[in-house]
Amino acid sequence: MTVIRRTAAAPAQRRRTLLALGLLFAACFATPLLFDYLWPRITKPSPSTAQGRAEKAPDSPPATHAGSQKGIQEIAVPVTVVDQDAPRPDAHDAVAAADPRAQVGASLTKQQDASRAEAGDAGAAAGPRAPSEARGIVTRLRDAIARWWLAIRAYILVAAVALIAGLIAAGLLEKPQRPSVIAPPLPRPVQDLPHGVARFVSPSLFVKEGVWKAVAASVAGTSHARTKQPCQDASYCRVVGGNTLIGAVADGAGSARLGGEGAQVAARAAVEAIAAGLAGLDGSATSEQWKCVLRGAMGMARVQVEISSALLGAPLRELACTLLLFVARPGLVVASQIGDGAVVVRDAGGEFHSLTTPQNGEYANTTTFLVSPDALKTVQHQAWEKAFTGLAAFTDGLQRLALVMPVGNPHVKFFAPLFGFTEKASDADIATRALDEFLRSSKVTERADDDLTILLARLAS
Repeated sequence: MTVIRRTAAAPAQRRRTLLALGLLFAACFATPLLFDYLWPRITKPSPSTAQGRAEKAPDSPPATHAGSQKGIQEIAVPVTVVDQDAPRPDAHDAVAAADPRAQVGASLTKQQDASRAEAGDAGAAAGPRAPSEARGIVTRLRDAIARWWLAIRAYILVAAVALIAGLIAAGLLEKPQRPSVIAPPLPRPVQDLPHGVARFVSPSLFVKEGVWKAVAASVAGTSHARTKQPCQDASYCRVVGGNTLIGAVADGAGSARLGGEGAQVAARAAVEAIAAGLAGLDGSATSEQWKCVLRGAMGMARVQVEISSALLGAPLRELACTLLLFVARPGLVVASQIGDGAVVVRDAGGEFHSLTTPQNGEYANTTTFLVSPDALKTVQHQAWEKAFTGLAAFTDGLQRLALVMPVGNPHVKFFAPLFGFTEKASDADIATRALDEFLRSSKVTERADDDLTILLARLAS
C-alpha cells in the first residue's frame, strides 16, 4: 500500500482555540473562588491585634474623665458633719442665710461640676465607638468590592459565551465533514466535462473504436475490504481520431482521506488535456513533442486536483495520488509517470518491455505523489518508437505479480494470458466481468492486498 509521509493532520488551529477557551473559563471560575477564600482572611484582624485591644479595654478612664475627677477633687470644699437625725434645712433657707459671696461661689462650683461631668460622659462614650466605626467602614468596603467583582465576573462570562458563539458561527469549531459528493465538477480548460466525477469514472471500462480495443478494471484490495474502505484507484481512456489511444491510471494514497477522489480527478483531467492538445499536433509529431504534451497534461492534472481541493474544503495532501499517462498510435507509445506502477509494451515479436518503472520514495513503501512539492520535476518520460501490438498500465497493487523486482522487468507468465484475453474480448460486459473476477481471484489476492487496477490495450493487426 502506498502511503504519504506527512505531519499530523489534526487541525492545530482548532486545538489552540479550544485550549484558549478552556483557560478562559478556568480563569472565570477559579479567580472568584480564590477571591472569596482570601478576602475574609485579609480583612479579619489577627489574634495578636484583637488580644491587644481586649487588654487595653480595662485601663484607666480617658484623660478627659480623669481630669474631670481631678478637677472636682481640687475644688472640693470641706463638708460639715451634721447629725443624721436632725432635720435638714431647706436649700433655699441655707442659701438665704449664707453670705452673698458664698452664694456666688457655690453657684459657680455647681456649674463647673456639671460641665465636667458632661465632658467626662462624652469622652467615655466616644472612646469605645472608634473601633466599631472602623469595622463598619471595612465591611462596607468589602461589600462594595464583592458587588464590583460579581459584575466583572458576569461580564467575563457573557464575553466568553459570545466568543464561543462567534467561533462556532465562523466555523472554527465545526468538525470537517467528508463531502457527500464523490468529487466536484472540473472547471475549464478541460472540455465537455460532466457534472460529477462519479459519472465518468467507473470501476471498469471497455473501448472498441478504430484500431483500438481496451479493457480496464479496478477492485478494492483485501486490506481495504476488511476495513470497509472503497477502492481508491481510477482509470480512464479514450480514442481520438480512430488511431490515437490516450489512457491514464491513478492510485490514491492509502493515508489520504480523499485519495480516491484525487485519483479520479487526475486521471480524467490528464486524458482530456492531452486530447485537447492533439489539435496542435499532426501525424509527423516527434516523441519529444509528445513528451511536452504529456508534461503539460501532468501540470493540468495537478491544477485540477488543487481546484478540487479548494472546492471540497480539504487540504491538498488529502487528495494525494500517483499518475501514469500514455499516448499510443501505430508505431509510437509515449508514457509519463509520477509515483509507482508501470507501463508495459508488447512488441511485434511478442516480447514484453517495461516502458516506465516504479518510483520509490526515500523510505520503504513510500513514493512520490502528484501533489508533492517537486512532483513535476520527477516525472518519468519514456517513448517507444517501434512496432508493437499492445500495452498495459497498472497501479502498484500488481507490481509484485507483474514485475520481476528489483529490476522491474515484465513477468511473462502474468502478461501473456491477459493480452490473449484482450485480443479475444468482444463483448463489453463479458470482458469487464472476466477481468474483474481475475483481479478478485485467490491467485492474485494471496499475493496482493492493496487496491488493484490494470488497463489493457490491443492494437488491431
